[in-house]
Amino acid sequence: CKGELSDKPVKPIRIPVNVDGVYKGKGWINWSDWLGTKTWRKSKGKFRCFEEARSFARSLELKKKDDWEKYCRGEIYGKSERPLDIPAAPWLSYKNKGWKSWGDWLGSGFVHFSMRKWLPFNEARDFVRSLNLKSGADWKKYCDGGFPNLPSLPQGIPKAPDQFYKNSGWGSTGDWLGTNNTATRSKVYLNFEEAREFAFKLKLKSNLEWKTYCKGDLADKPNKPENIPACPNQTYKDKGWTNWRDWLGTSYVSFEVAREFARSLELKSWREWLSYRQGETIKKSSLPNRIPKHVNVVYKDKGWKGMKDFLGIK
Repeated sequence: CKGELSDKPVKPIRIPVNVDGVYKGKGWINWSDWLGTKTWRKSKGKFRCFEEARSFARSLELKKKDDWEKYCRGEIYGKSERPLDIPAAPWLSYKNKGWKSWGDWLGSGFVHFSMRKWLPFNEARDFVRSLNLKSGADWKKYCDGGFPNLPSLPQGIPKAPDQFYKNSGWGSTGDWLGTNNTATRSKVYLNFEEAREFAFKLKLKSNLEWKTYCKGDLADKPNKPENIPACPNQTYKDKGWTNWRDWLGTSYVSFEVAREFARSLELKSWREWLSYRQGETIKKSSLPNRIPKHVNVVYKDKGWKGMKDFLGIK
């Protein structure tokens, strides 16, 4: 690469020096494979015919290309070393000589996602609904093989249906799983105050988190009840809706309400307020999430007169 071998042609500019870095994950196996010191020269470039090589590859019971590359690097315990007359890059050695795909080579039937033919949305959804899964968390678990009693996911159904069927039928995770098929217009929801109280308890931080929760993709949260709308900004428009911070409880109460609460604590100094704010005052309840920690900053020019006034100290 430095041009110090006078009997060799100059390295073409489009071939990199650090090939192990540039081609990592793109076919790179090791230096002996790159230079041909272990396979090509020792085998004199003679590999088994495609059918015999494929039979050997299938006997390994590997599943996909990544497994084959690990095997060639000797990283799969319990497998014999790759014979010299079996190429590490069969898609190159057997190009136009029988090579079809990794699924065919390994006998796994695996087809890369970019080459798969997906089922029509309605057919895929009918199959998924027959599984009787209850949430987005269940769907992920199923896709990862977490329900051995259920049939495995067909190759014609994507793990990320919201992406593949985005413009061809996708509605929501609930619709996909068949857990909330009732038409929105016929549902009966809680009144705004009761629904907002439920949203407060979830302790979500943004409307993006709310949407994720409604899809059932937050495993640590309970499933959204049928009487709580997924789009509260539309359902409660002109019925109490203000904004997402108010809905999720991330907005702060007015100065007067915060001061009334602070005075009820009967604290005696700024230092006691700091201790309470940091959870060091055992006798008092925790600071509500709609009352800010830095009250002097948040309520500046909104009624703030000082800590004595805020705590009611005379």
